[in-house]
Amino acid sequence: MSRSLYRVKTIALSNVAANRRAAAIQLELTAWTPFRQTAHYVIPQGSGDTHAVLMAWDKDAVEGAQAEAGVAERDLPVIPEDAFKSFTAMSSNGDGISVYSCLDGVEAIVMRRGVVAASQWWHAAPNQIVWTNFQRIQGAAATGLDAASRGEMFPSPLEARWLARPAGYARGQSYAPDAQRETWIVATAALLLVIPSVWFANDFRRHAQALTTAEKRLASTEQELDGLLSARGNAVGSLARAARFDVAFNQIDALSVFAEVSRTLGAISKPGALVLTEWDWRPDGSDLRSKRLKMIFTTTGSTPAATALVKAFEANPAFRDVQVNGEGLRLSVELRVEQLRTDATQDKVKVIAPVTTPTSPLTTVPGVTSAVPAAYKR
Repeated sequence: MSRSLYRVKTIALSNVAANRRAAAIQLELTAWTPFRQTAHYVIPQGSGDTHAVLMAWDKDAVEGAQAEAGVAERDLPVIPEDAFKSFTAMSSNGDGISVYSCLDGVEAIVMRRGVVAASQWWHAAPNQIVWTNFQRIQGAAATGLDAASRGEMFPSPLEARWLARPAGYARGQSYAPDAQRETWIVATAALLLVIPSVWFANDFRRHAQALTTAEKRLASTEQELDGLLSARGNAVGSLARAARFDVAFNQIDALSVFAEVSRTLGAISKPGALVLTEWDWRPDGSDLRSKRLKMIFTTTGSTPAATALVKAFEANPAFRDVQVNGEGLRLSVELRVEQLRTDATQDKVKVIAPVTTPTSPLTTVPGVTSAVPAAYKR
């Protein structure tokens, strides 16, 4: 690529540690983007790469020119013209300004201590005013060239020696100074990673096979479990129907309940101390195994305390939720009567079950006197 198509910039890296100069160059290239899509080329300068000549061009324009020339598909590297010139040979004249011919113009290069300090391109030899200003600004700043040493006339351009191979490297290209070493490092690291990768791949394959086997066993177990759950549901349904039949044909006998009430009251109160005036016998909601019993007593003498009555009734496993309320000579006892059943898993408990009794209801029990007719109210 001819000198007219790219721009040149020189940076000093002497104050940057040697192991960080490559990173400093990349940082500078990132910041220096004179075009919308900028391509870069780098030529290290000085002993230990203390300087670098940076070159930038319009990547879109160059790729468009390659497409017009029919060489875009060849992926040819783009190398600036100055990369084929020997900057080392230019420094043989010492510090100063040298003028060289280019493919499409002339270039003035300012050398300072063997490195390129500045560069300027013209499509033709500049006039005296332009040349003098360049020497005064660029030459004096870079080399300390005084006015007496400046040439008034633009010198005849020299022919630079062309290199067999270009100097420097394009940004991101494989022939950067550290690229070969980095390539070896990457290849070695890749080789070291291959061994555990093969082991992990084999281990992953074994785990995948084990997972497939486990999934098949899980599917078989779920199928068997579905059958067991279906059988269990049928058994639970049959058990529920049997329980309902059992409840329906084993109702609580009211006479037995009143006998238990009379026995309980007779144990803690004197005969005739409580007179039963009213009672209410009804089902307890939807539970067929339990009934609600409410009794109203009239007290004729000293009566046991409410807490004693509650404890006496709840001592019988058939009586639950006992509530005792007393107002003057009136005593109200309300409780829930449960029909207890025994089986192989329970201790034997007292059971209120149907009994054979006379057809006449209980009207007088020990300790309790009934003041109501012999017929049930409910």
